[in-house]
Amino acid sequence: MRSRDLMRGVLTGLGLGNDAIDDGVVMVSELVTNALRHACGPFELRLYRSPPVVVCEVVDGSETLPAIPGAGAVHLTLDQIDSIPDPLLLESGRGLDVVHRLSRGWCGAYPTKISTTNRVTGGKAVAFALPLPDSPPPPDRP
Repeated sequence: MRSRDLMRGVLTGLGLGNDAIDDGVVMVSELVTNALRHACGPFELRLYRSPPVVVCEVVDGSETLPAIPGAGAVHLTLDQIDSIPDPLLLESGRGLDVVHRLSRGWCGAYPTKISTTNRVTGGKAVAFALPLPDSPPPPDRP
C-alpha cells in the first residue's frame, strides 16, 4: 500500500524512532482501509509537521463521521477484542480502537473540504498525531 511507504518515508525523514514509525504505519493503514471500505472518494492522505507533533489525516468524500473511541463510543480492550468468538468480528471493527491506543488518544474525526478536478465538496478527515523527536509526548487523552 503506497500510504504505508509514504508514511514510513516521512516519519523516517523527521527522525522518529522505529517504534513510532511502525505505529504510524499501522495507524495510517487502518485509516486508509476504513476509508476504502466505508466511505467514498475522492481520497487524500495529508501529513503536517506542526511541532511538537506530526499529524496524519486520511480524508474521504463522505461526511459521515465515525465513532471515535474515548468520545462516547464503545471502547474494547485488546483482551476483550481477542476474546470475541466470532472470527468475522475479529476481521473488522477494531481499526479505530487500534489507532486510539497507538496514538494515546490523540485521534479524531472532523468535517473538512476535499477538492476534485471540477469542484470542492464536503468530506471528513480521520486523523492522529505522533510526537516529533525531542518533544515531550502529549499526555494521554481522557
